[in-house]
Amino acid sequence: MATPTTKRKRLIEKSLPPKIEAYIPESRLFMQLQALERKLDSKIVRKRLEVQEALGKPVYKKRILRIFVSNLAANQQSAAAVAAAATTMYDTDAETREAKLDAGEAPSWTLRVEGRLVDPVGATWKNRPPPHKFSEFLNSMVVELERDPELYTDNVVQWRREAVENDVDGFEVKRRGDEDVRARIVLDMRTATDRFKVSHPLLRELLDIRGTVSKAGFIMKLW
Repeated sequence: MATPTTKRKRLIEKSLPPKIEAYIPESRLFMQLQALERKLDSKIVRKRLEVQEALGKPVYKKRILRIFVSNLAANQQSAAAVAAAATTMYDTDAETREAKLDAGEAPSWTLRVEGRLVDPVGATWKNRPPPHKFSEFLNSMVVELERDPELYTDNVVQWRREAVENDVDGFEVKRRGDEDVRARIVLDMRTATDRFKVSHPLLRELLDIRGTVSKAGFIMKLW
């Protein structure tokens, strides 16, 4: 007698001996039904994952996010001032230079990264969609400055979304200096569902995954 804890096998998990087909030709139909049930189970799981992913997604509207990158310079020497510096004696007193730096006269620059949604075609002040802050569309932002790491230790600036944080229209990075600096800006866009990337190239090729994929999409690829 089977105990209550005994798990009964489903018909799909039972297999017939290969030799039985010679004695019972109809057994081939049973095997075909098993294969059909496996395909049906696979499709049901796929559809269930698709429905779960669809229920977790909001209704999307296609809009254009325009990003503005600009810079402002302050207390920078002009070309004429640099040429005059070669023939004019400047005050070399250390205390005087420090006083000028404290007074805010040191050359500096400010990098600005801003963004806003472009209004839809034909939008008026009556039917214009409500405004959104730029940081609402980001999970994180990283600014990498190409400067000598031995002289500057603040070459990487990061912003990451916190649980409770007020959204802003843009970001500013201010540094001292009077030389051109190359900057690399990395934006991690915010999505309704988390997106993942397969790091191993052989697994990407095996699953035929290009770019990023959702968790449900990755599971469906495994099926």
